[in-house]
Order: sequence, then structure tokens, then C-alpha cells
Amino acid sequence: MALNGTKDINYTTQFPDGKLAKIKNSTIFPGSWSDTKILGSITDIGNSSPSSIRGRVGATFHRESIDVVEIDVIKIGDNVVSG
Repeated sequence: MALNGTKDINYTTQFPDGKLAKIKNSTIFPGSWSDTKILGSITDIGNSSPSSIRGRVGATFHRESIDVVEIDVIKIGDNVVSG
């Protein structure tokens, strides 16, 4: 666990045919954060000015820190696709 309370994890998905997707890594929010705080932080960052625009679909990339936790948000239009 990092000093800011986040935790790096590895996970995979198993498809109905039994095959496994590639292992992916992710960082989860601190356990002390409520669902409301997590969703509010993602919304606030997603509503900030994008730091870049990526891909053919025009996905916007947003990054800010809240309470020492760096959060990345990717949006396509008004829809958050990753946070």
C-alpha cells in the first residue's frame, strides 16, 4: 500500500468460453474514501479542462490530485469511460 492509501492490484477477466484476458494492473482508491468521495472526485476532475485529447473518437484525458491521490479520468463526450 502506498503512503497515500492507494493500492496497486493485478486482475484478469475470464470469458464465458473459459479463456482468460491478459493480466491488467490498476490502482484502487484508499479504503478510507467513501463511494461518494470517489465518484465526486472523478466527476470534478472530469469536468476540469482536459490535458490532452486522444484517439479518433476524441477522448479527453484529465489528471488532478485530490488529497494527495493523483486521479486520471478519460471521457468520450460527456461520458466518463475510466476514472
